[in-house]
Amino acid sequence: MGIRKTTKSPYYYAEYRDVSGIRRCVSLQTKNMRVARMKYDEIIRRRNAIKEKIHIHITWQTFKDKLFYFMSEKGAVTLI
Repeated sequence: MGIRKTTKSPYYYAEYRDVSGIRRCVSLQTKNMRVARMKYDEIIRRRNAIKEKIHIHITWQTFKDKLFYFMSEKGAVTLI
């Protein structure tokens, strides 16, 4: 996507796709192109960091075991 500036506003805007793939357009709240580029790079860096943390590889059986263990410690479920 990128950085853009509309004719009606003196401020720069960042257009990007978030982690879930939704297109976002946010104000960078600056009139300076150099500052806008730094803010845009920070947004993209944070988005990529979040994207890397989302991928969780766990089997269904492991998930169930952990869930039952957690619930039994809290007293919500008694396992036989």
